[in-house]
Amino acid sequence: MRYDPDGRCLVIDDDRVLPVKQYDRESEPYPSGEATTTERRRVVAYFENTWGLSIIWGSMTYSSNHDHPVDYSYAKYSEPGGTVYPAFIEEPFQVEVAILSPVPFKIPAVHIPAEMSYNNEEVNLPERATDIWGDVMGYVNAEQMRFIVNEVSTFPSEGLDKPPQGPFVVLGPNGWVWSFSYDDEPEEFSPALTLAKRLKEWWHLYPADHD
Repeated sequence: MRYDPDGRCLVIDDDRVLPVKQYDRESEPYPSGEATTTERRRVVAYFENTWGLSIIWGSMTYSSNHDHPVDYSYAKYSEPGGTVYPAFIEEPFQVEVAILSPVPFKIPAVHIPAEMSYNNEEVNLPERATDIWGDVMGYVNAEQMRFIVNEVSTFPSEGLDKPPQGPFVVLGPNGWVWSFSYDDEPEEFSPALTLAKRLKEWWHLYPADHD
């Protein structure tokens, strides 16, 4: 996958492109003082049904560039010569994807006591809104991206309830399918109206997860 600045689109593969509304490019010095930088890329695309996709790749994202500029594997740290710096991949094989809902969701306020915070200080997060539908999907390849584009572009414009888990794109017996459970086997349900019906069934099973 690659961003084409001339066509302002994300080229998913040879015969599938995604028009892009926004492109962000970040390059910052790596704080260790080494002669390298952290790199991030982001494209945002919207469909006629007002749903959208935020697609990122770069340093510490769940993409081909997760370990740029540092390889965090224990094996690399234990090798003589110190840390290895993987090169940044401008045309990644895998990217991180968030589905953007036309209807924002409220995230309730959260209190984190000091003994549970990473810096031993009390944290209070206020109520806030997000347009990210479900969980962010990591390490999405070109085939999965094609599936996501085809599916999300057909979602109902009035929005969908958030899934209690996921979404995930997994390989089922007849191709790529949605899955919304960490434990269950993937189920095929598409197009979006079937997806909405299935989501309503989950709220009956998991009422506490419904905001």
